[in-house]
Amino acid sequence: MDERVPSSTDEATGLPVYSLYGDDVRPTDAMLAGLDALVFDIQDAGVRFYTYITTMGYTMEAAAKHHLAYYVLDRPNPLGGERIEGPMLDRERTDFTGYFPMPVRMAMTLGEMAQMFNAENRIGCDLHVILIQNWSRRDWFDATGLPWVDPSRICVHSVRRFCIQAWRSCKLVAYPWDAAQTGHSSASERPGCAAPNSPNT
Repeated sequence: MDERVPSSTDEATGLPVYSLYGDDVRPTDAMLAGLDALVFDIQDAGVRFYTYITTMGYTMEAAAKHHLAYYVLDRPNPLGGERIEGPMLDRERTDFTGYFPMPVRMAMTLGEMAQMFNAENRIGCDLHVILIQNWSRRDWFDATGLPWVDPSRICVHSVRRFCIQAWRSCKLVAYPWDAAQTGHSSASERPGCAAPNSPNT
C-alpha cells in the first residue's frame, strides 16, 4: 500500500485534519464529537482493492453508531459502469483492501456501493446519495470532460493512463496467465503509464 498519511492541522483554520490512512482506519469517538453529519466526496478508482471503498464503509458504520447523517457526493466510475471483471472476494477474506464481496472491477459508483453496503451489511446508516447527472454508464472518465485529480500516487500522469493501469490490474488478477505474457503488473512503480489510449478507444 501507499505510504501512510498522518493526521495534521489545517493552517488556514486551525481545525484538525484526521487521517483514516494512518494510525487509525476508522473514525474514533473523539473525531466525531460535535458533528451533525459526515460527507464522503472522494474520487474512486473503479477497482475493489483501492481503500477508498473501505473507508466509506467504515465511516458509514461509524455514522450509524453515532446517529449521524451520511452524505455521498457520487462521482462517475472511471472505468465505466457496464463491464464487470475479475473474481469475487470471499466474504471471510474481507479486510482493509477489500470491504465487501465484489469482483475486482465492479462497474458501480460509490453512491451505488454505499446503498448496497447499507442494505446488505445492515449498517442502518442515515444515508443520502447526491446523484451524478448526465453520466452514461458506457463512459470511461476521460469521456466525461470533468477535471481529473489522481486518486493515487501509483500513476500520476493522466486519467487515460490511470484508467489503463487500473484496467490492467483487473486483468492481472482475473487472467494472471495473460498478464505474465504481456508483462503488465500492478506491482511496478507506474504500470501502464506509458499507454497512449484508454482501452475503450
